[in-house]
Formats: sequence, C-alpha cells, structure tokens
Amino acid sequence: MSDEMVRSLGPGRYLDWKGQFSISCRFRNEGDGAIWVFTGVYGPFSREDREGLWEELGAIRGLWEEPWCLGGDFNITLYIDDRNRTGRITSAMRGWWQGIEVSGRPSYRLATKLKGLKQNLKTWNKEVFGRLEKNKADALQQVESWDSVEEVRSLTEVELNQKKEAKESYEKWVSMEEVHWRQLSRELWLREGDRNTGFFHRMANAHRRINAMSKIMINGETVKEDLLGLFKEFHDQNSFIKSLNHTFLVLIPKKGGVEELGDYRPISLLGGLYKLLAKILDGSLIANEVIDLWQKRGEKGWMWYCISTVKYSVLVNGVPAGFFSSTKGLRQGDPLSPYLFIMGMEVLSVLITRAAEGGFIKGCRIWRDREQAVKVTHLLFADDTIIFCEAKKEALLHLGWVLFWFEAASGLKINLDKSMVIPVGEVDGVLDMAAEIGCRVGQLPTVYLGLPLEAPNRDVSAWDGVEERTRRRLSLWKRQYLSEGGRLTLIKSTLSSFPLYQMSVFRMPKSVARRIEKLQRDFLWGGTNGGTKSHLVKWEAVCVEKEKGGLGLRKITILNKALLGKWIWRFACAKEEFWKKVLEAKYGKRSLGGGQGRQTGAFGVEFGRRS
Repeated sequence: MSDEMVRSLGPGRYLDWKGQFSISCRFRNEGDGAIWVFTGVYGPFSREDREGLWEELGAIRGLWEEPWCLGGDFNITLYIDDRNRTGRITSAMRGWWQGIEVSGRPSYRLATKLKGLKQNLKTWNKEVFGRLEKNKADALQQVESWDSVEEVRSLTEVELNQKKEAKESYEKWVSMEEVHWRQLSRELWLREGDRNTGFFHRMANAHRRINAMSKIMINGETVKEDLLGLFKEFHDQNSFIKSLNHTFLVLIPKKGGVEELGDYRPISLLGGLYKLLAKILDGSLIANEVIDLWQKRGEKGWMWYCISTVKYSVLVNGVPAGFFSSTKGLRQGDPLSPYLFIMGMEVLSVLITRAAEGGFIKGCRIWRDREQAVKVTHLLFADDTIIFCEAKKEALLHLGWVLFWFEAASGLKINLDKSMVIPVGEVDGVLDMAAEIGCRVGQLPTVYLGLPLEAPNRDVSAWDGVEERTRRRLSLWKRQYLSEGGRLTLIKSTLSSFPLYQMSVFRMPKSVARRIEKLQRDFLWGGTNGGTKSHLVKWEAVCVEKEKGGLGLRKITILNKALLGKWIWRFACAKEEFWKKVLEAKYGKRSLGGGQGRQTGAFGVEFGRRS
C-alpha cells in the first residue's frame, strides 16, 4: 500500500507510520475531534520473521497515547481452538500479548484475561506434561540404552552427562506420575464419603498452611488491581459480566447401574471469582437490612443479580454441552444459598405454625405437667422436614393446602418421590390419607437426618449401617499394601469416626461394639494382602495412651459413654433451647436432675448429683 493510496482515503485521515509488516494511521473524528490510531497488519509466514513482527508492533504501541485499534491478517492465532491449520504460538507473541491492556469494564477485562490464561494453561499442560506413561517409558528406554552401552565399553564424559540427564528425566516423569495417582486416589477416597473426617481436615489445613499465599503473581504483575476493579464495579453498578456467573453441572451417580436422570446427583461447580463476591455479601450483609434497603429503594439489589444471572452447562464426559439460563432454585456451593434457603423455609415454618394456631393442624402435645406442655408441629433441618399431625383425613387435607400455598409463594416444589406418610401405631385408612398429599406410605423404624427413628435402644439392627460401612471400607483397603503405621492411622482417622455420629445420641450395644473392635483388630494385625496374622498385643494394651506404652486407640464403649455424657453439660447450660423444653415437658424437671437424690436416665450415666 502506497502513501498516496492512504492519503486518498479522505480528509481526517493521514499516514503516521509505515513499517515492514504494518501501516499505522491516525484518525480524527469530524464530529467530536477525537483522535485514535489504526494499524493494519499483514503478518509473515515464516517463524523467523514473526519475531520481527512482534517487535515492530511493540515499538508502535509506545508511539502514541491515543486509543489504538489493531487489525489485519496476522497469519497466526492466539488461541489454539481458533486455529484450523498447523503452527504454534511463539513465546515472543505470548510475552507481547500479556502486556496488552484490555479495555472495557473491569469484570470484562478480568474475564478476558482469565480466558487467555485458561488457553495458555492448556497449552502448557500439553507441552510440559503430555502423556505421562509414554514420556516415562521413553525416558526409561534411554536409561536402559546407556546401561547397555556401558556394559560393552566405558562411557565418555559427554555420554555420562547424557546418561545423567536421561536418569533425571526419568525421575521427573516418575514423580509426576506419583502426583497424578495421588490425586486420583484422593478422588476415590472422596467418593467413599470421607471428606468430613478429621484426618482429611487436618491434612487440608496442613497443606493450606504450607501453600498459603497472600497474592498471585502472573508474569511479574499481581491480579490485585483487576480484582479490586471487579469489586468496585459490582459495588457501584450492582452488576458484573454474566460470564463470571456461569456454572458447570457434574452428574454423580447415586448408585451402580444408573438408568434414569433421577439416579444422578447434580453437583454445581461455581467460579472462584463469583464465590469471592458472594462471600463478601455473606459476611457483610444481614438479611433484614438488605430486605429493608430493597423496600426503601424499590429496586432489586446485589443478591438478586447474583441469583438471576446464573447460567448452567452440563459436563458430558468432562466437556461443557452448551449453556441454559436458570429460572428458579439455588446452587449448591453458593455462599448465599444457605441464607436464602433458610429465608424460604421460614415461610413454610410460619405457614405450619399459623395452621396449628387456627386448629387446622394439631401437632403433638407433650406434657407431664399441664402448665409446661409443649406442642411440636414440625422440625426443619436444611431441606429435611418432618411434620407431626393427627391421623385424620381432614388434617392431611389441610396440610396439603399449606404445602400448595408454600409452593405458590416460593416456587419450591415438594419432592413427593422422597416424601412419605408414616403412621405411628395402628392407623386405619392410611392409604387414603397419603393420597391427600400424593405420596407413599412408610413405616417405623425409619431414618431421619442419618439416625434411626423409633428404633429400640437395644436393637442391634439399628447399627447395621455402621458395621456395613466399616466392612465396605476395609474391603477397599485390604487390596492395598499398608504398613502397620498406615493401618493405625486409618483406624484412628476413619474407622473410629464412622460410628461417632450415632454414638453421640444412642448407646451402642456391647455386641456391636465387640464386632466393630474385632474388625479393627483384624485390620491392624492383618497380612500384607488382606490375610490374617496373630495378634501380637492384647487389644486392651493397644487402647492404652501412648504415654503409657499403648497405641492411643479408644475403646468404643468408653467413647460412647463420654459422647452421651456431653448432653448432661448441654442440658445444664441450655436455657431456651427447644429440645430442653421437650425433655422437661415429657419427663419433668425432677426426673431430669432438678430434684434431690441420684437419678439415672436412658444414657446410663448419672444425670443429677447428690445434695
């Protein structure tokens, strides 16, 4: 392109720079007089000339302070996904591009930089790691090749250095493979439900302390400025770029041999930036103040924008399959979800309470002294709800209307597939009453919040679930080669924690405690491949404190009694807790230790004290 051709484009445009691969023009708008720069590029084909292209563009960038528009045919792409032909992104281009300042709102700039970072990380992973098994095999082959040569003759100094490099390469790939399998093994453990054990919490806290960092450095620049710009934009405008609120859905099978969509459990994968925003709302705003602010302003605020701009994408074989907008519901893992869900369930609680006050639902009245009677109509814990009402068709009809009003007001629909009507005692016409709600009929004993409901205190079958989980975990571990120290650690961290939840409420039968301790003993002294060996030390000696020569394991019966004993302290410290009022209404204060003399309760420990 010649200078005359550029000048012939018309008034207000003039040639300002002509390089080897580009031509730059400064434009002045006739309307507002604003000046901006456009650079037209025709990139070279050879890799050697591309270095000169990026150097030329870097020099042009420092010539003017006006807005700069860059376009043309670069003969190279920034992102691998945009490339249809062969070719690689040179390090020179990557270094040049990292210095570009993306214009636009702060959230857009940050999202654009993260998009570029994601592609660079994919490229880095492919170039640095590649196929671990193949790279390890190739490195091992090189080492064996040098060993074969060394058996025939002595290696020269150059060859010795090459053999050393081959060994170092092999050790590197072996180390990477170990990290890879360690991550996979962690996933297997998490699938077995161990993410809440104290062992994993301690390990995570230790890693968190070791790996703690106050800020992230990217090419010598921190992301602090971009993050602060995002928060300022959200604070000033109550909005941010919607792509930061995209959520991936992973479908985890609830059981083996799944066939229907309902057999999967959806898990939400939220972006880290959104979690930071929501966490600030979580920690700094109180729900009542937010609602009052909305009412005064007459407009929707931050929380509404956070939950109304959600888009989901289901990961199919690890690949996103398009996005669709959310119309209702809350996301798992969103810091705002627990508060918003509690606000919604409060509506259900108020509806049930008003229905009980109006005589439509009577609930269960507990009293030993009429002056201390307590009425229990419902219990709520997260999305688990239990409602007590009379075994009458009219009561179930009224309850159905309450649930209908709650659905109409909140948009939360009752999952009838997971709901049931459970009769207590002999109840006639229970099928007709269940039809009023539209759910199935259950029976006692059942499970509520992971604990047996209405199971006899000495019923051994109530502990079958704990014993089964212990055996299932042992069947997984027996396939692994574990030292005695590793087995001891697993017993303390995992096997001993399985029954804790149930032992904190119920007394474990001695026969169940003996069976679980036998499983622990056999595992501790077991053979290398799951076989059995002689027990070298009595179990009583193993359970002695380490300071006295034992291994520090805890006897289940003693631990069970200690866990139950905590309720004595909680009862003494509690004042207005509802569970304390229920116990006092049923057993009376004197029976629970309010009077003189020694009293023993269902926990098997002294609940009062001598005067």
